[in-house]
Amino acid sequence: MSPPGGDGAREAAPYGRRLVRAILALLLFGLTAEVTMRLALRHRGVRLALDARTEAGAILAAAGEIAHGDHGQGLFVPDARLGWRMRPGVHVHQPGPTPGPLDATITVGPEGWRHVPPAHALHRPRRVIGLGDSFAFGAEVSDHETWAAEVQRQHEDVRVDVLAAPGWSHASSLVALQDDALRDPDTEVEAVVVILVAIDVLRNQSRFTSWWLPRFHPTSTGLRFEPVPVGTHAAHAAHVLGQPILPHLVRLAGELVSSPDPEAAIAVTDAILRRLRDLSAARGAPLLLVFTPSEPAGVGSDPHVGPADRPGLLRPLARALCTETGVRCIDTHPAFAALATQGIEAFRGVHWSPAGQAAVGAAIAQAL
Repeated sequence: MSPPGGDGAREAAPYGRRLVRAILALLLFGLTAEVTMRLALRHRGVRLALDARTEAGAILAAAGEIAHGDHGQGLFVPDARLGWRMRPGVHVHQPGPTPGPLDATITVGPEGWRHVPPAHALHRPRRVIGLGDSFAFGAEVSDHETWAAEVQRQHEDVRVDVLAAPGWSHASSLVALQDDALRDPDTEVEAVVVILVAIDVLRNQSRFTSWWLPRFHPTSTGLRFEPVPVGTHAAHAAHVLGQPILPHLVRLAGELVSSPDPEAAIAVTDAILRRLRDLSAARGAPLLLVFTPSEPAGVGSDPHVGPADRPGLLRPLARALCTETGVRCIDTHPAFAALATQGIEAFRGVHWSPAGQAAVGAAIAQAL
Protein backbone atom coordinates (compact mmCIF):
# COMPACT_ATOMS: atom_id res chain seq x y z
CA MET A 1 0.00 0.00 0.00
CA SER A 2 1.46 3.32 -1.06
CA PRO A 3 1.74 6.14 1.41
CA PRO A 4 -0.87 8.88 1.27
CA GLY A 5 -0.19 11.26 -1.59
CA GLY A 6 2.50 9.00 -3.03
CA ASP A 7 0.86 8.57 -6.41
CA GLY A 8 0.32 12.33 -6.69
CA ALA A 9 3.93 13.04 -5.79
CA ARG A 10 5.18 10.56 -8.41
CA GLU A 11 2.90 12.16 -11.03
CA ALA A 12 4.06 15.67 -10.11
CA ALA A 13 7.74 14.74 -10.29
CA PRO A 14 7.92 14.53 -14.13
CA TYR A 15 6.27 17.96 -14.43
CA GLY A 16 8.74 19.40 -11.96
CA ARG A 17 11.67 17.96 -13.88
CA ARG A 18 10.23 19.31 -17.15
CA LEU A 19 9.87 22.75 -15.62
CA VAL A 20 13.47 22.66 -14.41
CA ARG A 21 14.67 21.51 -17.85
CA ALA A 22 12.65 24.25 -19.53
CA ILE A 23 14.12 26.92 -17.24
CA LEU A 24 17.64 25.58 -17.83
CA ALA A 25 17.01 25.54 -21.60
CA LEU A 26 15.84 29.15 -21.52
CA LEU A 27 18.86 30.18 -19.49
CA LEU A 28 21.18 28.36 -21.89
CA PHE A 29 19.44 29.99 -24.86
CA GLY A 30 19.70 33.42 -23.26
CA LEU A 31 23.37 32.93 -22.44
CA THR A 32 24.12 31.71 -25.98
CA ALA A 33 22.20 34.63 -27.52
CA GLU A 34 23.97 37.11 -25.23
CA VAL A 35 27.41 35.77 -26.13
CA THR A 36 26.52 35.69 -29.84
CA MET A 37 25.31 39.29 -29.82
CA ARG A 38 28.33 40.52 -27.92
CA LEU A 39 30.57 38.85 -30.48
CA ALA A 40 28.49 40.48 -33.19
CA LEU A 41 29.06 43.84 -31.54
CA ARG A 42 32.63 43.59 -32.74
CA HIS A 43 31.21 44.39 -36.18
CA ARG A 44 30.92 48.17 -36.42
CA GLY A 45 27.58 48.19 -38.23
CA VAL A 46 25.87 45.95 -35.67
CA ARG A 47 27.35 47.94 -32.81
CA LEU A 48 26.01 51.19 -34.23
CA ALA A 49 22.60 49.68 -34.90
CA LEU A 50 22.27 48.59 -31.27
CA ASP A 51 23.89 51.81 -30.10
CA ALA A 52 21.50 54.19 -31.81
CA ARG A 53 18.43 52.11 -30.90
CA THR A 54 16.46 53.63 -33.77
CA GLU A 55 16.32 53.56 -37.51
CA ALA A 56 19.32 55.88 -37.16
CA GLY A 57 21.27 52.76 -36.25
CA ALA A 58 20.64 51.28 -39.66
CA ILE A 59 21.40 54.62 -41.30
CA LEU A 60 24.67 55.06 -39.43
CA ALA A 61 25.61 51.43 -39.98
CA ALA A 62 25.08 51.80 -43.71
CA ALA A 63 27.02 55.05 -43.67
CA GLY A 64 29.90 53.25 -42.01
CA GLU A 65 30.18 51.04 -45.07
CA ILE A 66 30.60 54.05 -47.38
CA ALA A 67 34.33 54.61 -47.40
CA HIS A 68 35.90 58.00 -48.02
CA GLY A 69 39.40 57.68 -49.35
CA ASP A 70 41.46 55.33 -47.19
CA HIS A 71 40.27 56.76 -43.90
CA GLY A 72 36.96 54.94 -43.58
CA GLN A 73 35.03 58.15 -42.93
CA GLY A 74 31.28 57.60 -43.12
CA LEU A 75 28.70 59.94 -44.56
CA PHE A 76 27.14 60.73 -41.16
CA VAL A 77 28.42 62.01 -37.83
CA PRO A 78 26.67 62.32 -34.43
CA ASP A 79 25.45 65.78 -33.52
CA ALA A 80 24.43 66.85 -30.01
CA ARG A 81 21.62 69.07 -31.34
CA LEU A 82 20.38 67.11 -34.34
CA GLY A 83 21.10 63.52 -33.37
CA TRP A 84 23.12 63.04 -36.56
CA ARG A 85 24.02 65.07 -39.60
CA MET A 86 26.07 64.84 -42.78
CA ARG A 87 29.84 64.73 -42.38
CA PRO A 88 31.20 68.07 -43.66
CA GLY A 89 33.36 68.05 -46.75
CA VAL A 90 32.97 64.44 -47.90
CA HIS A 91 32.60 63.25 -51.47
CA VAL A 92 31.56 59.60 -51.61
CA HIS A 93 30.34 57.03 -54.05
CA GLN A 94 27.46 55.10 -52.49
CA PRO A 95 27.18 51.69 -54.10
CA GLY A 96 23.78 50.13 -54.63
CA PRO A 97 23.02 46.50 -53.71
CA THR A 98 24.20 45.59 -57.22
CA PRO A 99 26.22 47.62 -59.74
CA GLY A 100 23.85 49.78 -61.72
CA PRO A 101 21.36 52.62 -61.38
CA LEU A 102 21.26 52.65 -57.57
CA ASP A 103 24.88 53.74 -57.41
CA ALA A 104 25.05 57.37 -56.34
CA THR A 105 27.69 60.06 -55.92
CA ILE A 106 27.12 62.33 -52.90
CA THR A 107 28.92 65.57 -52.11
CA VAL A 108 28.62 67.34 -48.76
CA GLY A 109 29.86 70.91 -48.47
CA PRO A 110 32.06 72.28 -45.68
CA GLU A 111 28.95 73.43 -43.77
CA GLY A 112 27.62 69.86 -43.60
CA TRP A 113 24.88 70.35 -46.24
CA ARG A 114 24.52 68.43 -49.48
CA HIS A 115 26.25 70.43 -52.14
CA VAL A 116 25.00 70.71 -55.71
CA PRO A 117 27.54 72.82 -57.63
CA PRO A 118 25.86 75.44 -59.84
CA ALA A 119 26.49 75.41 -63.58
CA HIS A 120 28.63 78.54 -63.24
CA ALA A 121 29.98 80.77 -60.49
CA LEU A 122 27.38 83.07 -58.92
CA HIS A 123 28.41 86.46 -57.56
CA ARG A 124 25.22 87.06 -55.56
CA PRO A 125 22.95 84.01 -55.84
CA ARG A 126 19.35 83.88 -54.74
CA ARG A 127 19.54 81.44 -51.84
CA VAL A 128 16.92 78.73 -51.36
CA ILE A 129 17.05 76.50 -48.26
CA GLY A 130 15.69 72.98 -48.53
CA LEU A 131 14.58 71.03 -45.45
CA GLY A 132 13.42 67.45 -44.94
CA ASP A 133 14.47 63.84 -44.59
CA SER A 134 15.97 61.31 -47.03
CA PHE A 135 13.62 62.38 -49.83
CA ALA A 136 14.72 66.01 -49.54
CA PHE A 137 18.33 64.88 -49.16
CA GLY A 138 18.12 62.91 -52.40
CA ALA A 139 18.85 59.40 -51.17
CA GLU A 140 19.78 56.89 -53.89
CA VAL A 141 20.46 59.54 -56.54
CA SER A 142 23.60 61.45 -57.45
CA ASP A 143 24.13 65.16 -56.91
CA HIS A 144 23.11 66.17 -60.43
CA GLU A 145 19.89 64.09 -60.20
CA THR A 146 18.43 65.76 -57.10
CA TRP A 147 15.46 68.12 -56.97
CA ALA A 148 17.88 70.86 -55.92
CA ALA A 149 19.91 70.37 -59.11
CA GLU A 150 16.71 70.65 -61.16
CA VAL A 151 15.81 73.94 -59.46
CA GLN A 152 19.30 75.30 -60.20
CA ARG A 153 19.01 74.22 -63.83
CA GLN A 154 15.76 76.12 -64.25
CA HIS A 155 16.96 79.16 -62.26
CA GLU A 156 20.61 79.78 -63.03
CA ASP A 157 20.81 82.57 -60.43
CA VAL A 158 19.62 80.29 -57.59
CA ARG A 159 21.76 78.32 -55.13
CA VAL A 160 19.98 75.59 -53.15
CA ASP A 161 21.36 74.59 -49.76
CA VAL A 162 19.88 71.24 -48.74
CA LEU A 163 19.77 70.97 -44.94
CA ALA A 164 18.42 67.42 -44.81
CA ALA A 165 19.48 63.94 -43.77
CA PRO A 166 17.93 60.47 -43.88
CA GLY A 167 15.73 59.85 -40.85
CA TRP A 168 15.34 63.49 -39.85
CA SER A 169 12.07 64.85 -38.48
CA HIS A 170 10.62 68.35 -38.81
CA ALA A 171 12.09 69.08 -35.39
CA SER A 172 15.52 68.35 -36.89
CA SER A 173 14.72 70.75 -39.73
CA LEU A 174 13.72 73.47 -37.28
CA VAL A 175 16.95 73.14 -35.31
CA ALA A 176 19.01 73.12 -38.52
CA LEU A 177 17.26 76.22 -39.88
CA GLN A 178 17.45 78.39 -36.78
CA ASP A 179 20.87 77.27 -35.52
CA ASP A 180 22.72 76.73 -38.80
CA ALA A 181 21.18 78.24 -41.91
CA LEU A 182 19.93 81.45 -40.27
CA ARG A 183 22.61 81.79 -37.62
CA ASP A 184 24.03 84.85 -39.40
CA PRO A 185 21.45 87.66 -38.99
CA ASP A 186 22.56 89.15 -42.32
CA THR A 187 21.82 85.99 -44.31
CA GLU A 188 19.48 86.70 -47.23
CA VAL A 189 17.02 83.97 -48.19
CA GLU A 190 14.81 83.77 -51.26
CA ALA A 191 12.63 80.93 -49.94
CA VAL A 192 12.56 78.09 -47.42
CA VAL A 193 11.34 74.79 -48.88
CA VAL A 194 10.04 71.96 -46.70
CA ILE A 195 9.61 68.59 -48.43
CA LEU A 196 6.68 66.90 -46.66
CA VAL A 197 6.10 63.15 -46.57
CA ALA A 198 3.70 61.46 -44.18
CA ILE A 199 6.29 59.50 -42.17
CA ASP A 200 7.87 62.79 -41.04
CA VAL A 201 4.69 63.64 -39.14
CA LEU A 202 4.96 60.41 -37.15
CA ARG A 203 8.67 60.98 -36.52
CA ASN A 204 7.81 64.20 -34.72
CA GLN A 205 5.88 62.22 -32.10
CA SER A 206 7.08 58.61 -32.15
CA ARG A 207 9.19 57.53 -29.17
CA PHE A 208 11.00 55.00 -31.32
CA THR A 209 12.04 57.15 -34.26
CA SER A 210 12.63 60.15 -32.02
CA TRP A 211 15.03 58.48 -29.59
CA TRP A 212 18.02 60.09 -31.24
CA LEU A 213 16.18 63.14 -32.64
CA PRO A 214 15.42 66.53 -31.10
CA ARG A 215 11.79 66.99 -30.15
CA PHE A 216 9.52 69.97 -29.63
CA HIS A 217 6.36 69.98 -27.54
CA PRO A 218 3.69 72.67 -28.07
CA THR A 219 2.79 74.55 -24.88
CA SER A 220 0.62 77.54 -24.08
CA THR A 221 3.67 79.78 -24.43
CA GLY A 222 5.11 78.22 -27.59
CA LEU A 223 7.33 75.26 -28.43
CA ARG A 224 9.30 73.61 -25.65
CA PHE A 225 12.54 72.10 -26.91
CA GLU A 226 13.66 68.68 -25.70
CA PRO A 227 17.33 68.21 -26.61
CA VAL A 228 18.91 64.83 -27.12
CA PRO A 229 22.03 63.87 -25.16
CA VAL A 230 24.27 62.49 -27.89
CA GLY A 231 27.71 61.38 -26.81
CA THR A 232 30.45 59.63 -28.69
CA HIS A 233 29.90 56.25 -30.28
CA ALA A 234 32.47 54.80 -27.89
CA ALA A 235 30.49 56.06 -24.89
CA HIS A 236 27.25 54.63 -26.25
CA ALA A 237 28.87 51.33 -27.09
CA ALA A 238 30.30 51.12 -23.56
CA HIS A 239 26.84 51.83 -22.16
CA VAL A 240 25.29 49.08 -24.27
CA LEU A 241 27.99 46.58 -23.37
CA GLY A 242 27.57 47.42 -19.69
CA GLN A 243 24.07 45.94 -19.58
CA PRO A 244 22.41 42.72 -20.76
CA ILE A 245 21.62 42.91 -24.46
CA LEU A 246 18.44 40.79 -24.45
CA PRO A 247 16.36 43.11 -22.23
CA HIS A 248 17.68 45.98 -24.34
CA LEU A 249 16.29 44.34 -27.49
CA VAL A 250 12.95 43.61 -25.82
CA ARG A 251 12.61 47.31 -24.98
CA LEU A 252 13.62 48.19 -28.53
CA ALA A 253 10.95 45.86 -29.94
CA GLY A 254 8.30 47.47 -27.73
CA GLU A 255 9.24 50.93 -28.92
CA LEU A 256 9.30 49.79 -32.53
CA VAL A 257 5.74 48.44 -32.48
CA SER A 258 4.34 51.29 -30.39
CA SER A 259 2.24 53.60 -32.51
CA PRO A 260 2.32 57.36 -31.97
CA ASP A 261 -0.93 59.24 -31.53
CA PRO A 262 -1.74 60.70 -34.99
CA GLU A 263 -3.60 63.70 -33.57
CA ALA A 264 -0.71 64.54 -31.25
CA ALA A 265 1.77 64.08 -34.10
CA ILE A 266 -0.26 66.43 -36.32
CA ALA A 267 -0.47 69.04 -33.54
CA VAL A 268 3.29 68.96 -32.97
CA THR A 269 3.97 69.13 -36.71
CA ASP A 270 1.58 72.06 -37.13
CA ALA A 271 3.37 73.99 -34.37
CA ILE A 272 6.80 73.25 -35.86
CA LEU A 273 5.77 74.29 -39.37
CA ARG A 274 4.32 77.54 -38.02
CA ARG A 275 7.61 78.23 -36.29
CA LEU A 276 9.43 77.55 -39.58
CA ARG A 277 7.04 80.00 -41.27
CA ASP A 278 7.82 82.68 -38.67
CA LEU A 279 11.58 82.19 -39.03
CA SER A 280 11.28 82.46 -42.81
CA ALA A 281 9.04 85.53 -42.64
CA ALA A 282 11.55 87.26 -40.37
CA ARG A 283 14.00 87.09 -43.30
CA GLY A 284 11.35 88.18 -45.81
CA ALA A 285 11.14 84.72 -47.35
CA PRO A 286 8.04 82.61 -47.98
CA LEU A 287 7.73 79.07 -46.64
CA LEU A 288 7.05 76.56 -49.41
CA LEU A 289 5.38 73.36 -48.21
CA VAL A 290 5.83 70.63 -50.81
CA PHE A 291 3.38 67.74 -50.38
CA THR A 292 4.79 64.58 -51.94
CA PRO A 293 4.17 60.82 -52.03
CA SER A 294 6.75 58.69 -50.26
CA GLU A 295 5.90 55.41 -51.98
CA PRO A 296 4.17 54.34 -55.21
CA ALA A 297 0.94 53.59 -53.32
CA GLY A 298 0.59 57.32 -52.66
CA VAL A 299 0.78 58.30 -56.33
CA GLY A 300 -2.57 59.54 -57.56
CA SER A 301 -4.12 59.73 -54.10
CA ASP A 302 -6.03 62.75 -52.90
CA PRO A 303 -3.94 65.92 -52.66
CA HIS A 304 -2.04 66.34 -49.39
CA VAL A 305 -2.96 62.86 -48.14
CA GLY A 306 0.29 61.05 -48.78
CA PRO A 307 0.80 57.30 -49.07
CA ALA A 308 -2.20 55.05 -48.84
CA ASP A 309 -1.07 53.34 -45.64
CA ARG A 310 -0.97 56.64 -43.71
CA PRO A 311 -4.03 58.56 -44.90
CA GLY A 312 -5.00 61.83 -43.35
CA LEU A 313 -1.66 62.81 -41.82
CA LEU A 314 -0.97 65.60 -44.28
CA ARG A 315 -4.48 66.79 -45.10
CA PRO A 316 -5.09 68.53 -41.73
CA LEU A 317 -1.79 70.35 -42.11
CA ALA A 318 -2.70 71.51 -45.59
CA ARG A 319 -6.11 72.64 -44.39
CA ALA A 320 -4.59 74.61 -41.52
CA LEU A 321 -1.52 76.08 -43.19
CA CYS A 322 -2.09 76.47 -46.93
CA THR A 323 -4.30 79.52 -46.45
CA GLU A 324 -1.87 81.19 -44.06
CA THR A 325 -0.05 84.38 -45.03
CA GLY A 326 3.57 83.64 -45.88
CA VAL A 327 2.93 80.00 -46.78
CA ARG A 328 2.78 78.55 -50.29
CA CYS A 329 1.70 74.96 -50.83
CA ILE A 330 2.82 72.80 -53.71
CA ASP A 331 1.10 69.49 -54.45
CA THR A 332 3.30 67.14 -56.49
CA HIS A 333 0.84 64.23 -56.61
CA PRO A 334 -0.44 65.21 -60.11
CA ALA A 335 3.14 65.28 -61.43
CA PHE A 336 3.82 61.80 -60.02
CA ALA A 337 0.51 60.54 -61.44
CA ALA A 338 1.54 61.90 -64.86
CA LEU A 339 4.81 59.99 -64.67
CA ALA A 340 2.89 56.81 -63.85
CA THR A 341 0.56 57.38 -66.81
CA GLN A 342 3.58 57.69 -69.09
CA GLY A 343 5.07 54.49 -67.68
CA ILE A 344 8.00 56.36 -66.11
CA GLU A 345 9.24 55.00 -62.79
CA ALA A 346 9.05 57.74 -60.16
CA PHE A 347 10.65 55.50 -57.51
CA ARG A 348 13.67 53.27 -57.39
CA GLY A 349 14.72 51.50 -54.27
CA VAL A 350 12.60 53.14 -51.56
CA HIS A 351 13.09 56.73 -52.69
CA TRP A 352 12.38 58.88 -55.72
CA SER A 353 14.11 58.06 -58.97
CA PRO A 354 15.84 60.83 -60.94
CA ALA A 355 12.50 61.33 -62.75
CA GLY A 356 10.68 61.70 -59.42
CA GLN A 357 13.32 64.11 -58.14
CA ALA A 358 13.05 66.15 -61.35
CA ALA A 359 9.26 66.34 -61.00
CA VAL A 360 9.59 67.75 -57.48
CA GLY A 361 12.32 70.15 -58.57
CA ALA A 362 10.26 71.41 -61.52
CA ALA A 363 7.25 72.08 -59.26
CA ILE A 364 9.41 74.04 -56.82
CA ALA A 365 11.15 75.97 -59.61
CA GLN A 366 7.78 77.02 -60.99
CA ALA A 367 6.78 78.41 -57.56
CA LEU A 368 9.94 80.51 -57.12
